[in-house]
Amino acid sequence: MARVTDAEVAAILDTTVSSFTPFITAANTLVTTMLATPAKVTNTTLLKEIERWLAAHFFKCSLEMQEKVHEVGETKATFFGASNEKLLNSTLYGQTALVMDTSGTLSNLGKRIGRFKPILAISRAEDA
Repeated sequence: MARVTDAEVAAILDTTVSSFTPFITAANTLVTTMLATPAKVTNTTLLKEIERWLAAHFFKCSLEMQEKVHEVGETKATFFGASNEKLLNSTLYGQTALVMDTSGTLSNLGKRIGRFKPILAISRAEDA
């Protein structure tokens, strides 16, 4: 069950959109499976806020790109996510969720885990 409502997500966004159900569902799934179920973050108020900011992040990534740079002379606009920003760093909403995650779990999403396995060398006796 979602921790946040459409109105709570809309309160931090500058948009005319009023329904954020798919974004809230995605945020709730992520917060529940990554932070709440393994009890990495136990404060329910903090979990709710992380979920709210993640829902706003998912909305901005899919429907309304967030402006990063705006110039009037010679008209220039650059958007978050348009260059090398990755994952939650691609919007201010995602960055806020990262700061709120005291466990550091969200900052590790998408990172590859290196694994090394030793290779045993097998020598063969050459025929003499």
